[in-house]
Amino acid sequence: MWAVLTIIIVMEFTVGATLSKGLNQALATLVANSLAIGAHEVASLIVPSEEAEFILLVIFVFFVAFAATFSRFIPEIKVRFDYGVSIFILTFSLVAVSSYCIEELMPLALQRTTTIAICLCTTILVCPV
Repeated sequence: MWAVLTIIIVMEFTVGATLSKGLNQALATLVANSLAIGAHEVASLIVPSEEAEFILLVIFVFFVAFAATFSRFIPEIKVRFDYGVSIFILTFSLVAVSSYCIEELMPLALQRTTTIAICLCTTILVCPV
């Protein structure tokens, strides 16, 4: 599912635009995965119960999404990284909330990053313009 969505979103008319958008998405995904795994580790270390851990994860998602959304109002970020910030919010929310149900987050984060790399190679090498 992620591969199809990533190819549809990243694919542009030229290889340069695809590469730019894909690298923007890859960087946003790597940062979001790292931050979400860190948020899960902090939440699991600080609070003793699973309900409190979930509440802390929701608070993390709220504040990170809040900060990322308001960073989009900065003109330099809006022009160059608007797409990346949107992907960052999506990926961080997905991985952080999934950490409540899944114990091993690294395979999920690695799968998301690998999917982006495969989609970039596919859109650049298979049918470039």
